[in-house]
Amino acid sequence: MKIVWNWLADWVELQGSVEQVTETLIQAGVEIAGTRTLGVNSPDLVVAQVQSSEPHPDADRLSVCQVDDGSGQPRQIVCGAKNYKVGDKVPLALPGAVLPGNFKIKVGKLRGVRSEGMMCSAKELQLADDADGLLILPQEAEAGQPVGDLFPPETVIEIEVTPNRPDQLSHRGIARLLNAYLGWPLLEGPIPELIPDDAIARVPVEVTAKDACPVYIARRLTGVTVGPSPDWMARRLELAGLRPINNIVDITNYILLDIGHPLHAFDATKMAEERIVVRMAQPNEIFQALDGSELKLQPSQPVIADVHQAQALAGVMGGEKSGVEAGAVDLILESAWFDPPTIRQSARLAGISSDSSYRFERGADPAVCQEASIRAAALIIELAGGRAGAMTEVVDGSIQQPRTVSLRPEKAAALIGAELDPHTIDQYLLRIGCQKSGADWQVPTGRLDLQREIDLIEEIAHLHGLDQVPVRMAGPFAAENGTDRAHDRRLALLHQAAALGFHEARNLTLLPAEPPYPTLEWHPDRTPKAVRNPLTVDHVTLRTSLVPGLLTNLVHNLHAGIHGLQLCEAGQIYWDGGQEWHLALLVTGPVQPASWWNQSGAVRGFHHLKGVLELLTGDELQFTPVDRPGYIPAYEMRCGEQQVGMTAQVAPSVQRQLDAQHPIWVAELTLAALSEKRERRPTFAEFARLPAISRDIAFLAPVHLQHAAVLKTVRSVQDPLIEEVALFDIFEDPTGEKLPPDKKSMAYSIRYRAPDRTLTTEEANKTHDKVRAALTQQLAVELRE
Repeated sequence: MKIVWNWLADWVELQGSVEQVTETLIQAGVEIAGTRTLGVNSPDLVVAQVQSSEPHPDADRLSVCQVDDGSGQPRQIVCGAKNYKVGDKVPLALPGAVLPGNFKIKVGKLRGVRSEGMMCSAKELQLADDADGLLILPQEAEAGQPVGDLFPPETVIEIEVTPNRPDQLSHRGIARLLNAYLGWPLLEGPIPELIPDDAIARVPVEVTAKDACPVYIARRLTGVTVGPSPDWMARRLELAGLRPINNIVDITNYILLDIGHPLHAFDATKMAEERIVVRMAQPNEIFQALDGSELKLQPSQPVIADVHQAQALAGVMGGEKSGVEAGAVDLILESAWFDPPTIRQSARLAGISSDSSYRFERGADPAVCQEASIRAAALIIELAGGRAGAMTEVVDGSIQQPRTVSLRPEKAAALIGAELDPHTIDQYLLRIGCQKSGADWQVPTGRLDLQREIDLIEEIAHLHGLDQVPVRMAGPFAAENGTDRAHDRRLALLHQAAALGFHEARNLTLLPAEPPYPTLEWHPDRTPKAVRNPLTVDHVTLRTSLVPGLLTNLVHNLHAGIHGLQLCEAGQIYWDGGQEWHLALLVTGPVQPASWWNQSGAVRGFHHLKGVLELLTGDELQFTPVDRPGYIPAYEMRCGEQQVGMTAQVAPSVQRQLDAQHPIWVAELTLAALSEKRERRPTFAEFARLPAISRDIAFLAPVHLQHAAVLKTVRSVQDPLIEEVALFDIFEDPTGEKLPPDKKSMAYSIRYRAPDRTLTTEEANKTHDKVRAALTQQLAVELRE
């Protein structure tokens, strides 16, 4: 929302500076996006009249002009614009002028022809965001007159309005806020007196969508003349960010920005039987919007129709067929109040966000519908002529009644933490328009944010000044709980992953209905949770896995030329019936960049990721092959008997889709499955001082035998001399020439060491024999001597 300083002065007596106003708005909880001063204020920028224009001798696109700048001597200007003619008056920047952007004007030559200044466009003077040529000034302007007299500098304050404060979406709303906080007198005059012409028939109105439209007011105006708006109105609309169209449309937009209520005007002759029907749309009803788009409507969208078809999408946008254009004489002026959730859903379904829907979906003030109609009709008669008929009103009076909210003064003082007596509290609430009713307060209909006692207390705190609230005590001690410990464990895992070379990613929890990349979901029975009112087609369901987000991050990095990558993310996943915290990892690409000293070309793969997972979990994991679409291979991960997650390689077909040069491995862990006992804590031990003895062992085993089973069997010996077990060779022969197809050869190196003495060969051999016996008895392997 853009607040124009001189427009604001229509509603409140400005007794301070722009800086004081912005500080007050910040105190009131309004975010300031920025301030700009637009317009010109330089004596070297004057009105000039074009006396002649000749083609440039050496440039087809340039012209050489002689202009009268009021000095009595013609001035030669080289110009590239084509939208002017001899006799027009335009802004002229004389040598020495400094235009916005610190652009200094000097005497110079353009393609060999002397130019003694520059004729300017509206954009170059910061009077408009774009321009097709020179700014053509009114003929009444005098040559030599400072342009600043025609366009005095205007300050525009741009604010960001929160969804619960629609009362701030107008100049009157900001004026009332300044009155409440600074005590500056309001300049609100009476509503214009408008005597309707009884000879003009009332507009027939039928409202069947009463829940969506509790208030509808229509008025007929006849004999109007559609044309350009006066300069003062067009200027204000441009400063506020709206493009002037014609006097009728501009008046409805002016009222919108002035008092905050959206209006709409129909060309009455284009409405069948000149009758208004407010109803819900028919299934798949076709509607031609003002912006040229064709919409297929749904039954949940309210429309303003005539007896045949929809002429406006209620509260969102008017229709192309009934828009007010040049030549219109009879109008129907609409002033209504629409249900905010209904308009919000309707605008989302249509994919349209207009100035009207922006306000209606937040909640316009239902009590100003009649005032808005009167003000707009009075302006139309003043600026476009014509006569106004009486209003046709279909109003649910209950919607216009102020709410009653209870407030305990002692509760307010206690929560704010300041010494506030009941009289002071009453004065604060009276300043924002509340009225006392016994022990309760009646809240203005425009303050939709004041629903509960705590809302009134928050407003009192802002008015009192949060900087005036004394600091009485520090935050109380809170004992650590399970939530705190879970957060600390997640943070510790992310820190450890970062120490291992991973980059943390943070992605949105919302995904399209069909995620673009596969999900590593090991609970296929979990139904994704859909968003009831998605904002876009890309944010339809909550994620059931963190992997799609990491794959999206990978694609961005691949496009940037980064092919070696390690990513991690901790976040919640959701399904229809629950949610839980997961940790996801992604690795791909070479371990080390290729160089003269590193030509191995080793890339990150399963064993690299397995090592990372075991470091993070502090456990030796067991991996069981499973089938998962989009992954070849995929493994279920277990710690003992408990499933903790999955790891898999993205299928080559998906890898090619991602334009990845190297295999992509992903893993996802359920953090709840990693108990506090599994949390890896650093341990320290003295370096071994005594020598070790190594023994190798090789055997034939079933092809499905897992390495984890071998480790478990060796450790079941429970001999303290066993220090390390390492697999150093594995061999399979699917052809059956060297080994049976159902067998594989595995070779291990086992290191033995005694912590308190030099181990003897006999002791090592004795323990080694125990290991051999355990392997043959428990796993039925065939030892290879």
